[in-house]
Amino acid sequence: MIGLIFGILELSIALSSPFFGRFLTRIGTRFTFLAGVFTVGVSCMLFGFLDWVPVGIDFVSLSMAIRIVEGIGAAAYITASFAIIANEFPNKVSTMFGTLETFNGLGLMLGPLIGGALYFALGFGFPFYVLGGFLLIASLVAVFLLPKQIEDDLPITMSYWTFITAPTVFICLLCIAMGSMSMGFLQPTLQPHLEKNFQLNTFVIGLVFFCTSAFYALSAPFWGWLGDKYVTTTRLLPNLLPNLSFADVERKTFIVA
Repeated sequence: MIGLIFGILELSIALSSPFFGRFLTRIGTRFTFLAGVFTVGVSCMLFGFLDWVPVGIDFVSLSMAIRIVEGIGAAAYITASFAIIANEFPNKVSTMFGTLETFNGLGLMLGPLIGGALYFALGFGFPFYVLGGFLLIASLVAVFLLPKQIEDDLPITMSYWTFITAPTVFICLLCIAMGSMSMGFLQPTLQPHLEKNFQLNTFVIGLVFFCTSAFYALSAPFWGWLGDKYVTTTRLLPNLLPNLSFADVERKTFIVA
């Protein structure tokens, strides 16, 4: 059930992202980004109030419902952010995507650390109140700082199915999915493993998650720069590293990623 609550967010993102990609120019790139950040902020704060809900089917149902809405909001602002970066930096797309992933890595790095510390000190709801509040403030600041976008509604010459089944695209999508799984499967499994077998508190567990995300954040700009210089090499080399990291995972009592 823990894995389902974690995974429902990513499922929601996966199912709603094609919709935002298809109708982004009609909805408006800027509006989609702002609405997405605002939706995630509200959902995050609402998740903190689940501590008041009785344990059982009510808690699980509300958790999944909020995560689904949060996933739709995340899909909106993630899709819009890619379009904004490509529009603002057309000559350095890979480098800027690498920079974007650096901040994604910083979030993955600091989230477990700060969230674990807040949970350990102040309880279940406080990390969600803090993060949700920051996201709401960020959405308001972005209203004034985010430039207007040129909406080029170009005609689509092929179907989504034709696009995703093209060999090059399919391989890239498969690599992205496998890379996300290599990090995502740790979320519902590593925390209870460390808590049960090593009796670690939430703050120390956050430090463990810190390690993977730290190297993610530090290496992202390099891969972005390499993508602008040597496209073919960049497609293959990073995808070998997760395989090497997890090849011996079943023989290890402690996972090192």
